[in-house]
Amino acid sequence: MVKHVKVGAIRYRVEYVESLPDMGECDEMAATIRIRQGLATDIERVTLIHEVLHAALFALGHRKHSELIVDGLAYQLVQILRDNPGLIDK
Repeated sequence: MVKHVKVGAIRYRVEYVESLPDMGECDEMAATIRIRQGLATDIERVTLIHEVLHAALFALGHRKHSELIVDGLAYQLVQILRDNPGLIDK
């Protein structure tokens, strides 16, 4: 489980909580990403990337953006990184 993620200059705390209205949420003002506990591993990964994308868009000054676009990008990024493990160096 990821505990922190850095997005631009901001370090976000990642919390896993029992009760959320959605699978995840990004609170840009508190620099916190919340993920619902108990999600299947793949869904948790996509949800975390989804919320990180929200944080990245916020950092770029995009306060309002399409949830459909963010969701689609999250699924695509997870699959791209899985299919191309050498794409990102540690």
